[in-house]
Amino acid sequence: DSVNMHYRSLWQQGCNIDLRDMRACTDLSGYKLVVAPMLFMFRNGIEEKLRAYVEKGGTLLMTYFSGWVDEFDLAHLGGTPHGLIDVMGLRGTELDALYPHDQNALVMKDGRRFAIHELCEIPENHGAEALGVFESDFYAGMPCLSRNNYGQGTAYYLSAKLEQAGLDAIYGDIAAE
Repeated sequence: DSVNMHYRSLWQQGCNIDLRDMRACTDLSGYKLVVAPMLFMFRNGIEEKLRAYVEKGGTLLMTYFSGWVDEFDLAHLGGTPHGLIDVMGLRGTELDALYPHDQNALVMKDGRRFAIHELCEIPENHGAEALGVFESDFYAGMPCLSRNNYGQGTAYYLSAKLEQAGLDAIYGDIAAE
């Protein structure tokens, strides 16, 4: 569901999209944007490939629930996304599952507000710029959408599952940049 929502946003904006298997992915340099929604398992050194991609000028958008386990389904220690905390400029500390009746929202710097459903990752900021924050609950005011410059590139981190309109707006903003 989450991957489909990201795909839909990009497709509706006219982007050409490739779906890549991290096991066969060796070079990302030909892409203007790499999106990694809920990349729970890191295999075959994907974190180093993503690091190199951003460092050399690429744009990466990663979401909550990424980099939690290795190829053997063993949890990474030291925070998530494993091996990319400095690239993303934040560290995911825990995941909060919302009940269907719970409400929260991403509030952007310009005042736009987008509903959040199902999952929120509680971030610990490590230098990323908050483009939008959580509206409520015990993590109100913490970054929900952040941007971090790393090397010659840019890394975005989305810490919650947004409504479709929110993803559409974020990808529109990234495309405009």
